Amino acid sequence: MKKLFIGMVVLALAGCGSDSGSSSTSSGATKDKFGNCYGGTGQECTGVDEYTDCVTKACDAEYKDMLGDDFMNGNWGGKCKDYMTCNIACECGDTACFTKCLADATQDCQDAIAAIGTCVMAASCDQPVCKTTGGNGGANCDALKACCDKVMDAIKPACDAAVKLGDDNVCKQNLDSWKAGGIC
Repeated sequence: MKKLFIGMVVLALAGCGSDSGSSSTSSGATKDKFGNCYGGTGQECTGVDEYTDCVTKACDAEYKDMLGDDFMNGNWGGKCKDYMTCNIACECGDTACFTKCLADATQDCQDAIAAIGTCVMAASCDQPVCKTTGGNGGANCDALKACCDKVMDAIKPACDAAVKLGDDNVCKQNLDSWKAGGIC
């Protein structure tokens, strides 16, 4: 169960890459300067750079433990160097790739990811808002919300945060991961 929670946190929060600012990808997702994917085809996301700046400032010590002192420049070190190298190679929406990276991560790395998740959830940062043409959220977010309502209290905030993003693609990724782990 711990690996599943960490996977969701990473997909939603930790990220990878080294761009300076957000940009659009071929999948339609918006990437932050670490390569985090927000949104998808037919979506526009706002507040990505502000959110990334806020969480990296609020959780600087946790990010440095996970990624090394020079993480802001995309130079990975720390407990999760190998994990980040793997994660960088994953395309937005490639759940199998992200899941493999997480499965291969050391326990120290997984613990560092969990610490970031806890810190980010406690930070008062406004999450990016992604709007889909023809509606907000979607069937996958509805299904993930139903799952979130049943999970244990310790992981409920992270689950609810993924639903709150309103991005049906992110909801699907998280829902698939949770189903694979027998949580949903």
